[in-house]
Amino acid sequence: MKNSAPGKDGIREPSGQRAALLPVLSEGSKEKRVVSVLLACMEQVPEFAKALLQGHGAPLGKRTKLTAWTEAGALGRKGADRPDSRIIVESSRGQKWSALLRAKIGKAVLERIGATAVAAMMLFASAAADARATAEDVVDRETLKGFVQTAKAHLEGITDLSEIARLRVTLRTEGDWKSGKTYLTILFKNGDCFIHGADPAAESKNLADVEDDNGLKVVEKLLAAAADGGGFVEYADGGPQTAYAVEYTSGMTGRTLVVVGGYSQDVSHVPITITELPRPAVTASEVVDKDTLITFVEEAAKAYRGAVRSDDYSGLVGTKNALREEGGHWKDGSVYVWIVSSEGIVVFHGGQRHREGKPAPVHLVDVNGVQFLQVLIDMAHRGGGFLEYHFDNPAIDGDEEAGSPKIGYATGFPVLESDQMVVVGSGIYLTNE
Repeated sequence: MKNSAPGKDGIREPSGQRAALLPVLSEGSKEKRVVSVLLACMEQVPEFAKALLQGHGAPLGKRTKLTAWTEAGALGRKGADRPDSRIIVESSRGQKWSALLRAKIGKAVLERIGATAVAAMMLFASAAADARATAEDVVDRETLKGFVQTAKAHLEGITDLSEIARLRVTLRTEGDWKSGKTYLTILFKNGDCFIHGADPAAESKNLADVEDDNGLKVVEKLLAAAADGGGFVEYADGGPQTAYAVEYTSGMTGRTLVVVGGYSQDVSHVPITITELPRPAVTASEVVDKDTLITFVEEAAKAYRGAVRSDDYSGLVGTKNALREEGGHWKDGSVYVWIVSSEGIVVFHGGQRHREGKPAPVHLVDVNGVQFLQVLIDMAHRGGGFLEYHFDNPAIDGDEEAGSPKIGYATGFPVLESDQMVVVGSGIYLTNE
């Protein structure tokens, strides 16, 4: 029998015969008959397959498809090395895993392995070229670890600020990184939550002291496990739970963060963390014209730049909370700070948090045809500038179409170890003068 050719994913296309409960084989082919029945049962009873394959790296999700073939004849092996059969496991998202098997009856010895009784033994397991585990594949400790390690590799490959900003949406969207209660959490090394796959409000909090049902500081343990090269933490949250954490290095800044899977404690009771920032030369309530607006935005950019450059981002979460606090120095009604990437992805929004991670309306034009946000971003790249335009003022009825006169100002600064730009801006309606 000819060997099968490699498929697009690096796993050879199967050859031979499909496993069957009633195989058409001679009485002398006892081993082939037994293995065919065994594999056919695995195809038809998913729980049986999962029980046998757990711990071998197969993507054992809810909608996993398993196919089995006898007389594999794969990879050119002959004689004693020739496998009896082959399994291919494929998740609903295209992840493939393959294994070759041999079987022996009674006390026969598998050469180099020494197994007895009726057994199907894994000789070769290959994660395909796209050997990544998704949230849907998580069914046990090993698949949880695979999921988090896959996330680590993905996160380390991101070198663009816009992609980092988009993670807030990506990680909370059902798909590769979220499946029901299985999702990711990204932490700074001090326990501040950077991105939470299920609870945006958690991103305003430090979780290091959150305890489980038995008084265990779970996040503290997760940070320690991550710092030790990655590891599991067992905790109690209405029942036994397992989380896995590992450190990763940002592909853009070279900074170290922690990615966690399996952590799902309710942290709604945890207070938000607000950094005590110095009073700006002009506060939000004091912005009344172009000059005060410029000073306010430059002060906000200085505060945010300091947070980004703080050790291990330890000041970032608290600074964003300070910029967002209504009635504080940095937000007063329609005067607030917004921050976007050069491509217009919202990094921070002091007035509408739900916009974070999403594209800002850079192509939007006012009644006079001014593409105001894009112009402000361009001005920030040139050192900063202000612009007069029209925009809907929520305090005025009837200006939804024409908008009200407004001035905006934007400035920027480069991301750490990068030529990419963070754009910081704000605006004021001229009717407020």
